[in-house]
Amino acid sequence: MPNQECTRTAAGSICFTDKGARSWLFRYSVGDRERYRGLGGVSTVSLADARTEAQRCRQMRLQGIDPIEARKAERAAQALAASQGVTFKEAAETLLQSRAQGFKGEKTARDWRQSLKDHAYRTLGALPAAGVATDHVLKVLEPIWLTKPVMAGKLRGRIEAVLDAAKARGQRSGENPTRWRGHLDHLLAKRPRSRHHPALPCDQIGAFIAKLRSKTGASIDCLEFTILTAARTGNSTVARVREFDFAKAEWACQAETMKMGLLHVVPLSWRALEIAKRNAEGKAPDDLLFVSRKGRPLDDTAVARVHHALGDYRDRDNRKITTHGFRSTFRDWAGDCTAFPEEICQFALAHVKGDQAEAAYRRSTALEKRRELMKAWADYCDQIRPANVANVVLIRAAV
Repeated sequence: MPNQECTRTAAGSICFTDKGARSWLFRYSVGDRERYRGLGGVSTVSLADARTEAQRCRQMRLQGIDPIEARKAERAAQALAASQGVTFKEAAETLLQSRAQGFKGEKTARDWRQSLKDHAYRTLGALPAAGVATDHVLKVLEPIWLTKPVMAGKLRGRIEAVLDAAKARGQRSGENPTRWRGHLDHLLAKRPRSRHHPALPCDQIGAFIAKLRSKTGASIDCLEFTILTAARTGNSTVARVREFDFAKAEWACQAETMKMGLLHVVPLSWRALEIAKRNAEGKAPDDLLFVSRKGRPLDDTAVARVHHALGDYRDRDNRKITTHGFRSTFRDWAGDCTAFPEEICQFALAHVKGDQAEAAYRRSTALEKRRELMKAWADYCDQIRPANVANVVLIRAAV
């Protein structure tokens, strides 16, 4: 060993370090590699005890066991035994706390916590993290695997992350029972190919907006704002006053809230700007733009309840529409009823093509063209359109 002088004894070796400390060592070889197993300091371990421990190490070598690796395994087992009281819920809360600064935004952290609370804690919460097995995981996932496929997929990944973190902390050992490839993919039913979110047909959007405007409230405004900006609900509900430049009529969605992790500047139509100004009045820059009457943040569920309350709206396949589906409504309108280039329409939806540098550059140069697109969309939504799509006038883009 470097920087050490060793003297052989019946117990093994006494090693003197550069600092003058002395310790008992058991020296042995594994193949061509020489190894040293510490037996304790000379000042704390007697010669008799050192000889006893050295003899135990010799017996291990006769059995083909590496004493150093055996000690590591023993310590890991002791740590695991000591952690048996750590429950899955405690392990999950520890992970959430450690990842708090790494989440994309507040919404992501809330989604993690809420999904575990709603679906996992009831079955896994009180179990020791070390005792979570495949049967427990299946009990959580099977009820929602086909009915809520998106949530089930996310939940599986989150449970896997909790158990991986618990293993890294020495709180469990062995394979992760939530592993997908080669494990759960053989146990859970094959899900049908995902379909687009049910969307309101674009020829019905005018009547829907007119009905929406007959109501008042922050969630009402948030839904209309989301529709007019073709944004994701998760971006609208976490939008803060400081993100808006009312003079330029622009909304700068911060990178940490965006799915692709890039800053996205949204040009605001006259109506979207009006809604933003009204909800920002009297608020500080760091305040959320949309909050409930009790001052609480809105979430996806609160916004979804709005269009559910307005009526039983369905897509062309007779599926109940979703809030996210309004992005498809916008895209169908832009593609079928306007001459705006597809590239501009994709930019409006914050869909990234190419590398990030190219996408950021092209998005900035397309801002004015997107401004015309969003203005045309607001004008279209402002009219009650007939059900006959043939009556819809083709909008020529100023590009």
